[in-house]
Amino acid sequence: MKPSLLLLLALAGCAPKLPLRAAGVPAPLATRAFSVPKTQTATLSNGLTVVVAENHEVPLAWVRLSFRDGGLGDPAGKEGLAAVTLDMMNEGAGEYDAIGLSNALLRLGSDLSTGAGDDGASVNASGLTANLDPTLDLFATVLLDPTFPQSEWDLLKKQRVSALEKQRKDPEWIAGRVFERVIFGDGYHGRAATKESYEALSPADMKAWWQANLTPDRAVLFAGGDVTLDVLVPKLEARLKGWKPSGAASARPQVAAPVAPASPAPIHFVDRPGAPQSMLRVGGYLAGPTDPDWSSLVLANQVVGGQFTARINMNLREAKGWTYGANSRISYDLAGGRFLAAAGVRADATGPALTELLGEIAGPAAARPLTAPELDDGRAAIVQAYPLRFESADYLLGQAEAVWRYGLPADWVDGYIARLDAVTLDTATAAWKGKVDPTRLVIVVVGDGATVREGLKTLGRPIIDHDPEGNVLPAKE
Repeated sequence: MKPSLLLLLALAGCAPKLPLRAAGVPAPLATRAFSVPKTQTATLSNGLTVVVAENHEVPLAWVRLSFRDGGLGDPAGKEGLAAVTLDMMNEGAGEYDAIGLSNALLRLGSDLSTGAGDDGASVNASGLTANLDPTLDLFATVLLDPTFPQSEWDLLKKQRVSALEKQRKDPEWIAGRVFERVIFGDGYHGRAATKESYEALSPADMKAWWQANLTPDRAVLFAGGDVTLDVLVPKLEARLKGWKPSGAASARPQVAAPVAPASPAPIHFVDRPGAPQSMLRVGGYLAGPTDPDWSSLVLANQVVGGQFTARINMNLREAKGWTYGANSRISYDLAGGRFLAAAGVRADATGPALTELLGEIAGPAAARPLTAPELDDGRAAIVQAYPLRFESADYLLGQAEAVWRYGLPADWVDGYIARLDAVTLDTATAAWKGKVDPTRLVIVVVGDGATVREGLKTLGRPIIDHDPEGNVLPAKE
C-alpha cells in the first residue's frame, strides 16, 4: 500500500466523530423559485379530453392515454384479465404482428407501451417530434385495432405462469404478497392472478374487455414535451374520430377503506428454511392524500425513513450493521394513503431488528421527538430535487394523471412546495402522533423459522403463520 494512502487512513481513523452539523456540513440551501409547467386542455369530437404540457427544450414528445379501469374489476376466476389485455395489445395490431410492430418503432426511434395495474390502464408513446405523425399512427393502430393473436397469448401465458413459480421463491415478493393479503383479503391488492386464472383467459375475453373498458369517455389523454395543443389536437382528431364513447358513466372506482388490526397487531410469518436474511414489512393505511395532515406526514416520514440519512437506515444499517438498507415511504392509491417500512435483515438479528424498527416508527410520538434540523434536512432533500423531476415531461404527465385518477385538488402539483414549506415541527409531530400507531400496523416477516421464531416471540405479539400466497396455516405450538 502506498505511504500516502496509509497516511490518509491513519488520519481518517483519528478524526473526531462529530455530529453531522458540527462537522461543517452546510445548512440546506434556500428554496429556489420554480414554476411547474402549465397545461392546456381541449376536447375531441368523440369527447376525449386532451391535456398538453409544453416543454421545448428537447425535440421529444410524450403521449399517455390513461383509462379509469384496471385490474380492480377483473372477474372472479379471471384475475389478471386487464393486465393481460393491455400486454397483448402491442403483440399484434392492424397489419402488424409483434415483430413487425417492434421493427416499425425501432425505425422511428420511438417507444410504445401498454399496461394495466389495479387502479387503471394506459397506452403510452414517445419519440422524436419529427416522427410524431408515424408514431401516432402506430399508437392509434395499437389502441383501435389490436388482434389478440392466440399464438402470442400461448407464449405470454407460459411466461406469466413461469414468473408466478419464480415469484413464490422470492422472499421480497412473498413479503409484499402476504402484506397485501393481510390488509385486503381477497379484495383489491389482495387479489392476484394464478395459473388457473391465466388458463381460464382467452383472446375473446381480452377483446371483450378492450371493447367495454377502453373507450374515450373513460379516459384522458395527457401529452407533453415538444408539442403544442394546436398541433396535436388535429392529429389526434384525424386518427381517433372513429373511436366511439360507450355512454357509460366514468365513475372513479371505489375501494373500501382497510381496517387496521387490533392492538397489539400480530406478526404474520412465512417460514423460508435456510434463508440467510429475513424480510420485514411494517405498515398500513393512514390519512389519504387530500387529508390536511398529508404534507406533514410526508415530511415527518422523510425524517423517520424517507432518505438514506433517515433514522431507520442510520440505526439498522449504519449503527447496527444488520441490513444493506432500510426505509419507509408514504404513497397513495384508491384505498387512501399508505405507510410502509421495509428492510431485509440478517436472520440472526430478526427479532432485535424488528424491535428497533418499531421503536423508530414510534419515536416521534414518544421517546424521540422530531427535531427542527431533521425536519429542515428532510424538507430540503425533497424540495431542492423537485424541479429536477420535471426535466422529463413524462413526470408531469404522471402527476396530471394522478390528479385525475385519484380526485386530487387542482393545485396538487404546483402547490406541492408551498404545502411542504408550510409544515412546522408542531404540525409534523401532531400528524405523526395522530395518524401513525405502531401497535396497529401490519407486520410481516419472511425468514427461517428455526432461526428467528424464538426471537420474534420476545416481542410479545401473536404469531400467525402463512404460506407464500398469504393463506393462513394451522397454528404451531
